[in-house]
Amino acid sequence: MVKSFDENERDLIRRKLLEKGRQLFEIYGLKKTTVDEITQTVGVAKGSFYNFFQSKEELFFEIFEEEEHFREQMLADLMVSGLDAGEALRQVLKQSLELVANSKIFAKMYEPGVYEQLLRKLPPEKMSQHQENDLKAGIEFVRHFQDNSNLRKVKPEVMIAFFRAIFTVTFHKEEIGPDVYPAVINLLVEVVAKGLVE
Repeated sequence: MVKSFDENERDLIRRKLLEKGRQLFEIYGLKKTTVDEITQTVGVAKGSFYNFFQSKEELFFEIFEEEEHFREQMLADLMVSGLDAGEALRQVLKQSLELVANSKIFAKMYEPGVYEQLLRKLPPEKMSQHQENDLKAGIEFVRHFQDNSNLRKVKPEVMIAFFRAIFTVTFHKEEIGPDVYPAVINLLVEVVAKGLVE
């Protein structure tokens, strides 16, 4: 029988599942981490896990969304910063590329087969809501700098897809060469920022 928890216990257990889940996912990845391992480190029964998350994929995805949340705040801050489009692009690209390159959760997210596993296991509305929020925040940022600064008048959806393409460079650090990678990123950011302003 699964124990019921009061509100304080639920909050504490949920936080622990997120914290311990993150630690295990960062080490072993989504595929090799089991619900048993997560619940053992938290000290709750396996059945209790499903009072909080439908699957380990849902837990992983919530941790990923927490990691990505910084971006929405950064975009909002840049829109009220008074910076021109070129400087705003430099900041958003540099900070985003640093996060993607240094985040163990991002690295695990882009391991082969993980995205497909999430698509199979997560409720479709969860993934579509995430993609919609992503696109909405990006479009708002692009339109703001197109309307109020000198950002090129490229269709916002194309601009956002272009940014996503840039982020794939972080998964090729070894091929680029770890010794020159930071200089390559700095050059990439500078060339993109200059190239996207009129």
